[in-house]
Amino acid sequence: MKHVFHEWTDEIIGTLDAGNYVYAGLFSQDGDLIRANPALLKLLVCEQPKDCFVNPNFETLKRLKGKGSYVYGGFMTIGKGTNEDVSILVNVFRKNQQLLILGGADVQQLEQQNDAMRHMNQEIIHLQRDVLKEKKELERTLSVLKEANATKDKFLSVIAHDLKNPFQILMGFSDILLESYKELNEEQVNEQLTIIHKTVHKTYDLLEDLLTWSRVQLGRIRYQPDHLPLEQLVSESLFVLTAQANKKQIKLMREIPSDLEVYADEQMVNMILRNLITNAIKFSHRGGQIFIRAQARPDGVLLSVQDEGVGISRENQQKLWILSEQFTTRGTDDEEGSGLGLLLCKEFAERHGGSITVESELGKGTAFHILFPGIPKG
Repeated sequence: MKHVFHEWTDEIIGTLDAGNYVYAGLFSQDGDLIRANPALLKLLVCEQPKDCFVNPNFETLKRLKGKGSYVYGGFMTIGKGTNEDVSILVNVFRKNQQLLILGGADVQQLEQQNDAMRHMNQEIIHLQRDVLKEKKELERTLSVLKEANATKDKFLSVIAHDLKNPFQILMGFSDILLESYKELNEEQVNEQLTIIHKTVHKTYDLLEDLLTWSRVQLGRIRYQPDHLPLEQLVSESLFVLTAQANKKQIKLMREIPSDLEVYADEQMVNMILRNLITNAIKFSHRGGQIFIRAQARPDGVLLSVQDEGVGISRENQQKLWILSEQFTTRGTDDEEGSGLGLLLCKEFAERHGGSITVESELGKGTAFHILFPGIPKG
């Protein structure tokens, strides 16, 4: 703020009463206070107001030579010479043996304003953090709702299609047998019974996956880890699935150290093995091989199931673990599936604090890797 007065008028003096300045005061040349606004009066705490001018002092202001009536512009310190003194920005005018002091914002006020701004900035930062936190929480909630909706859609799809179709097949062939079994020869009856047998087993496997999946979502499967001999678990799974592999002349090869243990839940490991090996058989060509391997690593035990089958495209590999983008592909012998098996493997791997990954190339086969974090005995 800069004022240059060519005249000294009552209008200018009236600004003291009108309050047009933050600080305003009129002094006689002898230092007597003639008039001052309330803001300046609060600063003039000395017995003699002129003695409150510390730097520059009143005597200095009297002697200063200026341009016209304007003699000084800058900071002025007012107080008693203590650390509580206040510096204000002033313009000083001299005329007719009087000094007119007009002040703007003082340093203390600026500091208070800066403090207020800093406080406001902090509030804004906190508000932004809260908004960001709320946004992330909303995104997480939307993701959960999306997953829940996908789960519902998947269940409805399985019930409406994957379960409905097998029962239609069962009803159709059972009707044929009931109505025409006397007219059918032994080979035809055997063909009908074989179809019914396969459909029943497929439907049972589907129901088992569906029920297991629902129990996982409801948190009803307890996680009970223990130190387990991995070779024995793999052998038991291979024993159950050998007949299925023999139908396609597929060799099941295992490379598991006999002393290798895994700290895991037995039921979940069996479910993982059954799903991965069944999938490998499903997508292997006749006469192929499937390798079940395991090795100890610094971060735990890595279990792998590798086939030499049809492989999975890079695009579809990204969809394997997303329920809402689940897809099903028929096996090399036209086998069907619900797509829930791999999701169960992922759920169980993560319950162990581990992970599941896939490596695949179209026409060359697929390998799934499950990492079980190592936990020392004791």
